[in-house]
Amino acid sequence: MFGEPTRQDPSERPGRDSDMPRNVPTKESIETKEIFERLNSFHRLEKEYDALKARFEAQSRHLEDLQRLLTPRLEAPRPIGKRAARYLGELARAFKGENP
Repeated sequence: MFGEPTRQDPSERPGRDSDMPRNVPTKESIETKEIFERLNSFHRLEKEYDALKARFEAQSRHLEDLQRLLTPRLEAPRPIGKRAARYLGELARAFKGENP
């Protein structure tokens, strides 16, 4: 009758979903977790790479600036004054044999 306990042996009962143990990780969730861990690791490495790259570029610019300051300027000489230009012009004309 309805509501009466059955006298079946518990070992004879058919298996039901509620009889399965809870909190058993499925293979899919483990794989998903590994994928997310790798993805997080990748993003962390990407951020570290960007920081190191920016630091390297800043140090390179700093070294280039120091090199420019410490080496003589051969490519762009400073403009000479009027007197020096007139003197150099007179010297050049004297070597050519021109008289002013």
